[in-house]
Amino acid sequence: MKIRNIVSYIFLTSLLFVSTSCNKWLDINDDPTGTLNPTLPTLMTSAGVRLGFTMGSDISRYSLILSQQFAGQGAAGTQNKDYMGYLIQPTDVNNVFRTAFFAGILNDLEAIIALAKTSNPRYAGIAKVMKAHTFQVMVDAWGDLPYSEAFKGIENTQPKYDDDAAIYTAINTLLDEAIADLRVSTTVSGPGADDVVYTGNIDRWIRLAHTLQLRIALRYADKVAKIDALLAKTNAVFMRDNNDAYQVRFGATAGNENPIHQFEIRRLDQYFPSTTLVNIMNTKNDPRRRWFFTPNATGAFVGAPNDRNSAQSTAFSRLHVYLRGDSTGTTTTAARGRVDSYTGAGAIRMMTYPEYCFIRAEYEFAKGSTPNAQTWYQTGIIASLRSVGASETSIITYLGANGTLNSGTELRQIIEEKYVAAYGVAMEPWTDWRRTGFPVLTPAANNVTNNIIPRVLPYSQQETDSNPNTPARPNITTKTVFWDL
Repeated sequence: MKIRNIVSYIFLTSLLFVSTSCNKWLDINDDPTGTLNPTLPTLMTSAGVRLGFTMGSDISRYSLILSQQFAGQGAAGTQNKDYMGYLIQPTDVNNVFRTAFFAGILNDLEAIIALAKTSNPRYAGIAKVMKAHTFQVMVDAWGDLPYSEAFKGIENTQPKYDDDAAIYTAINTLLDEAIADLRVSTTVSGPGADDVVYTGNIDRWIRLAHTLQLRIALRYADKVAKIDALLAKTNAVFMRDNNDAYQVRFGATAGNENPIHQFEIRRLDQYFPSTTLVNIMNTKNDPRRRWFFTPNATGAFVGAPNDRNSAQSTAFSRLHVYLRGDSTGTTTTAARGRVDSYTGAGAIRMMTYPEYCFIRAEYEFAKGSTPNAQTWYQTGIIASLRSVGASETSIITYLGANGTLNSGTELRQIIEEKYVAAYGVAMEPWTDWRRTGFPVLTPAANNVTNNIIPRVLPYSQQETDSNPNTPARPNITTKTVFWDL
């Protein structure tokens, strides 16, 4: 069952790399209800909502199950349970690779860039930031991708795959272009409410663009030199606090809810917090648990096992208000223990201020400046705790027990705290584990990959069948992404 998207799509995007701005089709193929000449505000809303929805659906489940923030449950053969056993097949990613990313989000963004290039540089700048972020996520998931020859419509339906390292270089340049566009002085209005991320706050888009460049730089072996250069750039500005979070908020009406909540209400008892994450937080008596998870029927926080063949059970903590929106009441049933009802008006977070702080902490540690690393480490912890509503007293207590970097374990501590703070953020926990080996993960029991945790996603079967340029991918356990050394 596919979860219904919250957007009524503006126009059909059934073919990969179809352009919205060229190629006149026969009238018999026109959709009389479609928008043939979408406006910048329409495209901006469509791209933003699609991006938020995609980052909270398939790509989220793959990456967060692999990084053991979440675990699948249900009967044998249930999709999430198979993912937990690393049974992720090329047909599984058809929708997210082709329809959601390329034909949906990126197609909208290309249209915005083309329309706004000379008429409204702020729209173009925002679209370039979102495009760079989308490709960063996709490179981290798949490696090589169509980039330089993508979006040419029927002029090239079989684009070449560019080297993933070259794409990273290109999107870093794209972010520079975006920053320049966003800083152009203009009297042209917009964007406003059509920008579902920052409602037209250009300063925040500029800060995000610079901060995304730090995220990208962190992947490189020479990250210290790269980040040194980024911090030294003229007029470089970065996220300042939790209000700068890069996220999309969803509504409370039926069909418009946060996609994580939609999955929960449509596929009951298939998605639970993993024992790996819950145990890390239990060990530290982490106050964020009361917002992250429901207590089980006995009042304890208990994660589901990372085991593809585990007996079906619902006696675990469940996803709570941080991911699903405000609680609207509590009911109890013998079969499922404590289950809360939610509005579904929760945010899909794609980059947060705590992540920025932990990037700075890792950079300072790699540079050899442990005191500065310590400062950023504590700042990230405080920001994460405040983002859920933890009291200042509980923050002081948590810092007293967990806020000091210890000699020999600094990187593990930084990444573990980043892992907890990135609860529900697609891709980053999996990427950090591949980069650093932290948190330490034990392969899921009864997996199908000979006890090797996947390092990359398979290419779409539809893409492999239709584009002979698609690289061969014999398995998903071989290190394939350029930074995964």
